[in-house]
Amino acid sequence: MKKDWIIPILAISIIGFVIWLNIHEYTKTVINIQKAIPAKIIAIQHFGEKQGTAIKYEVTKSVNKNEEYHEINDADFNNNFFVTTEYETEKKTFGRNSLGESKTKTNYFNLYIYDISLDKTKLPKKIDVYKEMNQRYSENNLHIVYRGVFKSDEHFYSTFGIFSSDNEELNETILYDISQDKWILDKNWSLNKLAWNGFEGESAILYTSNFSDRWYKGKLKTSNNNIIISSNSNDNILDITLFDKYPELSSFRQLDKNENLGLFFSDEIYNKGILNLLVSKDENPYDGLILNKENSIDDQEHEIHSFEDYQKYSRYANKEN
Repeated sequence: MKKDWIIPILAISIIGFVIWLNIHEYTKTVINIQKAIPAKIIAIQHFGEKQGTAIKYEVTKSVNKNEEYHEINDADFNNNFFVTTEYETEKKTFGRNSLGESKTKTNYFNLYIYDISLDKTKLPKKIDVYKEMNQRYSENNLHIVYRGVFKSDEHFYSTFGIFSSDNEELNETILYDISQDKWILDKNWSLNKLAWNGFEGESAILYTSNFSDRWYKGKLKTSNNNIIISSNSNDNILDITLFDKYPELSSFRQLDKNENLGLFFSDEIYNKGILNLLVSKDENPYDGLILNKENSIDDQEHEIHSFEDYQKYSRYANKEN
């Protein structure tokens, strides 16, 4: 008789364990942490009668074994300012990934602005963005997203998106005017749209083709009038025409691991002649150049042998140039 109870008891135990496992799996909390670490300036040099600025800066890397931890680095600059960020974003997911509820909040957010108008670094101006936003908004789970520095009407703005997990209607863009030291609420995001309007001149090729992959194998990035060249190894010697044209930058030719060379160019340089500065001497910058299908007028890749080819096939190129 006792043996007759074994199977029902075992079945009930298995069912109970499955129910417990599902409840436990559904109620567990996964925390995903994203941090931004401020970049450190190593050297600054203006060049070309101050038409451009070179900045060597270091991105500090830390080691964290938690697979839910992500580290990013933000740095924006022009002839006058170097801007870098420090923040932590925490995302909590309650329950299973497909069914669970997520809440994202910013734990702290600092903006550092260096005056680099001279060939030396002044003490940074620290702005507590988290404190400023919490004075403006009452939500508990406030989420601040950094969108970079943009230029509009000769003003430079650090731009932020403001959200809340507790208030889906909160979706605003707020800008900090660096030169005027004031905050601006831009509900239509008009200043950002103005800043991203242009794919003008040769600079457009950097955004819309395989130029970076062709010449730098992923080590070159572009943002506004900035070029950022990174190094994944020590004693990396850059062999590009830039250093022949501007010999005052010779000390910037070598990069070590985790170092970046940031280059800011005036509009005149950036939109005309930029390609030849970023390749080796006597190399043809159009050699092997392909316009990405996402940026072509017919959604097809095109070989580009000249700027005229680019204008012909690009959906963004200014056809009047």
